[in-house]
Amino acid sequence: MKKIAIIGSKKSGKTSIAEILISHFAKRGLAIGTIKHIHHADFTIDREGSDTWRHKRAGAKFVAYFSPSEAGMMLKVSGEPKSIEEALRFMDWLKLDLLVIEGFHRLIAKRSDVGKIIAFKDFVDLEERLKGTEQPIIALCTFNEDLERREDRSLEFLVLPRDEDKLIKALEAFMDSP
Repeated sequence: MKKIAIIGSKKSGKTSIAEILISHFAKRGLAIGTIKHIHHADFTIDREGSDTWRHKRAGAKFVAYFSPSEAGMMLKVSGEPKSIEEALRFMDWLKLDLLVIEGFHRLIAKRSDVGKIIAFKDFVDLEERLKGTEQPIIALCTFNEDLERREDRSLEFLVLPRDEDKLIKALEAFMDSP
């Protein structure tokens, strides 16, 4: 399983990049999974009063649900994962070709087994994201077309959606690498 992380500040386009990549590689028939970091301490996908919410409230540590069109699992945790391995253990049995990680910058920044795509809003934002982020960096991406007008082009970056094909090619090259 190849692992890539899309890292960037809030509203930098991380989810849009994830959608582009997931859509492309799913159409090619790859099994894709995602992990999304959510910063809100009180976030839950469940809703108050539902049967699954009542199960958790009663003390269940693990709740699974199945419907005709979806299945899901909820696990009560005592905090965020301390390592990416802790989060990946939940994915082992899925036999994925590609895992797209959105967020978790501090957990993956120094990992050489995770390709990184950095989403940024402006050059100050990009410099902040690059600090402490080690290779492999697959691409630097922005949705801000005004950044092209900068004379200092010391860092090559992609402007989306125009350069979507270049992003796909860069990820394909990463996936083909040993």
